[in-house]
Amino acid sequence: MVQKILRLISIFAAVSAIPAGAATLFNTSTFDSGLEGWAGGANPVVIAGDNPYLQASVQVGSLATFNTSGAWSGNFETAGISGLTVELRGPSTNSEPLAIRATLLGPDTRTRWVTAPVTVPADGIWRTASFTFDENLMTRIVGTASFAETFTSVERVLFRHDPGRPSQRGDTVTGTLDLDSIRSVPEPSSTLLIVLAGGAGVFRRRRRY
Repeated sequence: MVQKILRLISIFAAVSAIPAGAATLFNTSTFDSGLEGWAGGANPVVIAGDNPYLQASVQVGSLATFNTSGAWSGNFETAGISGLTVELRGPSTNSEPLAIRATLLGPDTRTRWVTAPVTVPADGIWRTASFTFDENLMTRIVGTASFAETFTSVERVLFRHDPGRPSQRGDTVTGTLDLDSIRSVPEPSSTLLIVLAGGAGVFRRRRRY
């Protein structure tokens, strides 16, 4: 328990020392202020309303969106980030389910470490997906940088439709992906301690009805 407390203290100390705009725990893209740095060949747009969200669509191409802003790049280890959660929806107009992977691009912008895919059915229902950043659970698909080198110097975070064997560019598809509440999360032990310390509010996610 003492070691966990010391780990939590070190995380808070590291986060407090990170410059404004750098990757931090609990960083969230909710699209209330626009694209918030998300871009890509799938031409993502913000669908406005009481609860805005990001929508990426493509006609026979790579369905992907990425963020290179300071909020989603930098030293994820120092920030105490162990993964991401994101709300995903595949509209019923899609002809097939999507297989979405999260990708970390390294400091050379070439090295890519990808997670296992999360299936997003074409049923118009929002679902929360979790992606864990762990060397044993991710695959380097291109480049030479190690996981440690990539994780301490992330150049961008990317979501892409990439079924089957992981690839650099994913599969060609015609479809749409809706995203919301993209959130960086800490390791589980730190999460528990933060909640016990009264920080549960930072984990609140916008509910959809």
